[in-house]
Amino acid sequence: MPIPGSKVDFTTIQAAIDTAVDVDLIVVADGAHQEHQHTEGKFISLTGQVNPSLYLSEFAGD
Repeated sequence: MPIPGSKVDFTTIQAAIDTAVDVDLIVVADGAHQEHQHTEGKFISLTGQVNPSLYLSEFAGD
């Protein structure tokens, strides 16, 4: 079971989504990311690392 507040690095956004559970916040490194994410029915949030207001999305599944 993941520890709340823990930091784990992933090589893709999708890998982070695959590991995430509902209400997790995924912090995305700055840069251009050309991926299509599938949230697999999870309620998760994505935000930018340096400027969170530029990249905040909440997903409630596909």
